[in-house]
Amino acid sequence: MTDTESSFSARIAALARVEKGEAPPDSAAIDAIVASLGADSKEERRRAAGALTAVAARRELVGHVESILDDPDPLRRWGATFALARAGIDSDAVFEGALDALGFEDGDVRWAALEIVVGLARRYDRRTARLKALAREASAAGRKMALYGLRDLEIGDEAIYTMALFSENAGVRLAAISGIARLAATSSQAHDALVVTVERDADPGVRRAAAATLGKVASESPEVRAVLERIRASSTDADLVRAAARGLAKP
Repeated sequence: MTDTESSFSARIAALARVEKGEAPPDSAAIDAIVASLGADSKEERRRAAGALTAVAARRELVGHVESILDDPDPLRRWGATFALARAGIDSDAVFEGALDALGFEDGDVRWAALEIVVGLARRYDRRTARLKALAREASAAGRKMALYGLRDLEIGDEAIYTMALFSENAGVRLAAISGIARLAATSSQAHDALVVTVERDADPGVRRAAAATLGKVASESPEVRAVLERIRASSTDADLVRAAARGLAKP
């Protein structure tokens, strides 16, 4: 067995002992868990985060887990964030760790982080303000997830969603449309931006979502109905035509 294989086996064995409650999470076990948080294997990282949750649940060891939030490795920071949140620790440091993870490449991490963000943001207005800032300024992945977070929190700032409709990233635009639909936006700016989107967006999925949302939030507008009628009559995209027809069917 190579040194690398031996190290891996030792880490997995330490994780198993903590997971099964067979041994207290002593310093050696914690060190193994921390090493596993940054492992190449997603499964090992998942197990490490679960084991670290058991560590974080012990009051005398919470500080040790919190110190990992400053680790230079983003995967380790996320593992500590996840463990602390699962253990019921509510702090701005945990919230910031979850915000940071919204921009991860791994979609599973992003959605898990969003659940933490939304749960913690409900408690303090300053956290909602941080989420709004991220929805304006973050990378595409982070901005998209921040928009979904604001949607789930039912934050009625229509300007944020309207501005995001003009993002270069289709995922961000879809998240913005989702927020406008959830809020049943009433502003003419939001409606006008949706009209532009449904008529000019380069992504077929975005156009369909915009058409469906126009029907939901502005079907009584003569201008919007004219746009939807034109799409229904002339578009070659069958799904877009159906979305427009559903919008027109609303009173």
